[in-house]
Amino acid sequence: MPLGEVSRFLEQRWPGLRVVLGDRLCEPGVLARLVSEQGVKPAVIGACPELRSKLISWAETEDSFAEVCSMSVVDVVGQVSLPGSRSELAERVKLLLWSRARRQSKFGGLPGESVKAQFSRPQGKMSRRELFEMLVPRYQVVPYIQRQRCAGAATCRICREVCPFGAIVIDGTVVSVDRLACRGCGACVAVCPYEAVVYPTFSLDQLESELEGLLVEMGTLEPRIVAVTCRGGMCSPGDAAGSIGREDPLNVLPLEVPCLSMVSCWLLLRAFDMGAQGVALVAASDGCQFDGASARWLREVELARRLLERWGIEPGRIEVLDWDGSSGSVKRFAQEIRGMGPTRLREYRPAAVVDEGPALAGLVLSLDTRLGASQVGSVPCGRMQAGYVIVDGTQCTACGLCASDCPTGALRWVAEGDSWSLLFDHALCVGCGQCVEVCPEGCLKLDNVIAPDKLGGPAEVVFGTGMVKCRECGAAVAPEAMVGRLRSKLAAAHGQTWQLEICGACKLKIRSGREAGVSGA
Repeated sequence: MPLGEVSRFLEQRWPGLRVVLGDRLCEPGVLARLVSEQGVKPAVIGACPELRSKLISWAETEDSFAEVCSMSVVDVVGQVSLPGSRSELAERVKLLLWSRARRQSKFGGLPGESVKAQFSRPQGKMSRRELFEMLVPRYQVVPYIQRQRCAGAATCRICREVCPFGAIVIDGTVVSVDRLACRGCGACVAVCPYEAVVYPTFSLDQLESELEGLLVEMGTLEPRIVAVTCRGGMCSPGDAAGSIGREDPLNVLPLEVPCLSMVSCWLLLRAFDMGAQGVALVAASDGCQFDGASARWLREVELARRLLERWGIEPGRIEVLDWDGSSGSVKRFAQEIRGMGPTRLREYRPAAVVDEGPALAGLVLSLDTRLGASQVGSVPCGRMQAGYVIVDGTQCTACGLCASDCPTGALRWVAEGDSWSLLFDHALCVGCGQCVEVCPEGCLKLDNVIAPDKLGGPAEVVFGTGMVKCRECGAAVAPEAMVGRLRSKLAAAHGQTWQLEICGACKLKIRSGREAGVSGA
């Protein structure tokens, strides 16, 4: 392996980046000594895959565990056994190290609320050494909720609904993660519309940066294929980062996630947007380790395929592969992608990152615009992906509960002059259905679809009504739809309806005048 060439590549890509060469890093104390002598704090270590597990086993305190999680181990040694020329292997190692450097640059530290301690359970007879090791805690990183970004339980409960372990806890309006119950699958991270759920070692920024590094233009290892792999919620990326199997095609590059339930349609489309020609999701042949989680991410795969088909891109470029320990299915997929040729997206620059609103809507709009899709219509999707709200105007009373309960602001009421309008912004809707659940009249219908041609325009008026004015002072009282509904109910009960057209202030004056008249008499 031409390590000098790899080092020069990294230093040229990132001026100021320091590359240090070392040996026997798996031996106790060697890495610490190298760090001390060179005066560096390593972010990425190219070594054998066993180094990660050894680093974790050496971490006996929470502080030392945090240091381990700030480092990413890439399996450079394992690349030597892959089939390919010396130059091709060097190109692959460059991409793996560069992408991990990009990823680690987004690592923001490890807050205490994202770390949980675990102890081994005794199984059968054990030696004194095993008994002693059982008393030493092992640590795991789990997501936590950034309260300043969270909308609170009064408005949003999306993360709680998707958690397969009931680890999202609500106390009043405060939402938090139960670290003991959480198993680190990351499903909550993928669906939060506010990006308030933070996974320190698997943030969306980290995954996007690693994708960017894997897909950087080099003119080699084409067609570039991303293999999204599940690594079971361990500490942080890198247990065997660099390979899926020992006979992988060199152009198949791994992107590790804690569980495939963290895979979203946005992540899949973003990979193609950045230059990927194919994306494989490598799942365990015996099923997902987290029961029930596969149903969610399979819906994400299906939506991404439907959108690709809309844009004239083969949906077969996304494939779910059952991993049985061999590279046969990966090789077959790589051959199929090579036969398809490059996608149309190769002609365009990647979309700019959307800072506000659901990221999927912004990406779909950008891709739809660039690829010149002329179809008008919607693409079916699932719950918690996107939605389109339809209002039965004959039943709506303009009570406002749907807008007040909408977690993303996709629905909002606007009062202008004599009118009262309900606006719907399709780009903000994530299809959670909370508006439908809270509507007392049952007049809302939610279609779980995404309509790319309706994402870029202004919010549309889905219901409108006039305002009833006070008989006494002319101030606005309530929407006509609401007053009309109440008037019909009161009339049926032979009640007085004139008070429906009097504002609160005038009602108080009338009542006060009556009381004064009674007192004077």
